[in-house]
Amino acid sequence: MTKLRAELAGAIDNYHATGSLFTQRMIEARDEVQVQFGRDSNELQAVGRTKRSDRKAPVRKPKP
Repeated sequence: MTKLRAELAGAIDNYHATGSLFTQRMIEARDEVQVQFGRDSNELQAVGRTKRSDRKAPVRKPKP
């Protein structure tokens, strides 16, 4: 029983490590697109990031 639990824990660790690696690679790829095409490009928007011109300017809240 303990051997089975150890194997399951190892499989879960491998699953999480693979997911973390994939996430990190996607972030790096998006950063490369931003460097190559610029912050206000359609390519940046195509990979899931927001173009600079689409962001709203910050607005202060009025004091009560």
